Amino acid sequence: MVVNGAMFRDGDDLYIYEGRLPGLGAEASSSLWKYTNSTSTWGQDITWTHADPSLPNRVSRGAGVTMGDRGVGVYLGGARIFINDSATPKTGNWIYPSEEQLTTFDLRTKNRTTTGLPDAQKRAGAALGYLPIGSEGAIIGIGGTLENSRIRDTGSVSDISRENFDSDDLNFSPMQRVWIMDLATRKWYSQSTFGQYFPDERMEHCIAVASAPDNSSHNIYMFGGSSGSSFLNRKADKYYNELFILSIPSFRWIRRVFEASDNAPAGRVQHTCHVYGKNLLVLGGATLNNTNNCTWDELSILDMTTLTWRTDYSFSSAPYAVPELVMGSISNNGVVQSDPVNGWDDHDLQALFATSGNYKRSSGVSMVTIAAVAGGIAGGVILLVIIAAGVTHYRKRARHNRDRRILRAKTAYESSRYAQSYTGHDPSRDGGAMELHSSPSSASSNTFDHGTGYAHPGKLWRSSYYSTEIEDTDIEDREERVDDEAGLISNQVPPGYFELGAPHSPTRAERHELGGSGDLSESRIHESWGRTSPISSRHGTWR
Repeated sequence: MVVNGAMFRDGDDLYIYEGRLPGLGAEASSSLWKYTNSTSTWGQDITWTHADPSLPNRVSRGAGVTMGDRGVGVYLGGARIFINDSATPKTGNWIYPSEEQLTTFDLRTKNRTTTGLPDAQKRAGAALGYLPIGSEGAIIGIGGTLENSRIRDTGSVSDISRENFDSDDLNFSPMQRVWIMDLATRKWYSQSTFGQYFPDERMEHCIAVASAPDNSSHNIYMFGGSSGSSFLNRKADKYYNELFILSIPSFRWIRRVFEASDNAPAGRVQHTCHVYGKNLLVLGGATLNNTNNCTWDELSILDMTTLTWRTDYSFSSAPYAVPELVMGSISNNGVVQSDPVNGWDDHDLQALFATSGNYKRSSGVSMVTIAAVAGGIAGGVILLVIIAAGVTHYRKRARHNRDRRILRAKTAYESSRYAQSYTGHDPSRDGGAMELHSSPSSASSNTFDHGTGYAHPGKLWRSSYYSTEIEDTDIEDREERVDDEAGLISNQVPPGYFELGAPHSPTRAERHELGGSGDLSESRIHESWGRTSPISSRHGTWR
């Protein structure tokens, strides 16, 4: 079992980087383990040893994150730990923290490079996130403990035991400041933060990043962590279970406190956070009153748009929308703040964020997943949970793609029949634009702006092709309409546009869906689908 390692991803394959191996000595080699999804097998991909043979090789209690779909993992700080599991109490020599401040690991070439941290501050127990800004993205580090200055100045760190470590030497990284590194230039920046409430200083928490579709804001969700660790001879008197969101580029902290009725997970440490669509998956960790000190079989899911918790996972294709709680703090009359509340600490950092809107993410899972996968309390078990969720997703996505092909053919037939009598709006004239407008009658409804990615109360979608107003909840009601014979799942989204194509004859299942008659008149189409599809006077296929 790997304890407090990091998890990286390259395509469908997953990797466990470093971490402590209970029961093995200080001479145990550093390693990268690989899970090959296509063969469902584990293997030790590569091993290496420290340049100084007198020091423990393996690093743990750092923070890791994968750089999009580039096949590169980044590991921040950590400590070289060896604990003699056969001794009572368990003791061992250790280094606090690691001298390798930030390590970049190319999962494809197996090349490792190290980069110093700003102000020579080495960290343990921090959290790391990936930001889609600049030409190659950036990483952001939040929280954790800083290297003790006395230890750094004396340089005598090769034989410091846990029993001899003074908890007063422990310094936390303040939450009033965060560090960001441009991955293209390897330059570090610091930026002050702002908020009505600041998070307490903490370690062994987790963060995950969810960006608005237009990249106008990047929202960093932070959950858990503690005020100390027995590992550092400072007993943790607080395990945090409130949610904090750092929205950037305004760099404003927003707090969400949960009541008992909200079913929020208990405060914890050494857990992991993963973004999947609009969901934040919180896996594992240790809780304050857990007698086994390990809850790695527990899964909690936060809807990052509604900020509500649940414990069951169900697939949803709904996109992420910035919560109203956040929008109320970072916008003015609907315009998102593009600058920090207290101004930029570095104009070069401002220039880096200026390219945020032009950043193009790679294709694949990272389109919906920007996951900060920090070290888990039982990395192997957590990995299997993620693999199971991934397999479920791919199966559902394959079925969804098959059903969309059926839907396209069906829509093409409907449009070709209806086009003979249609003389209304031609979508080719305006590109089929959608517009959003307010409706006094729907003040209590929450809808999603597909153009900006923000949730707006009391608004309705109106297609520029038709005068018919369609509530977003109507779309959700039709999200899974299953035809027993064709296996059709109709995902109703605002209409797109048409390309030239051949008309399609309806199958028996399709005629059944339309009431059995095959009548594709305007009234029948409206009755069956809630609205028509955009068409012109030429046959087309759904795009």
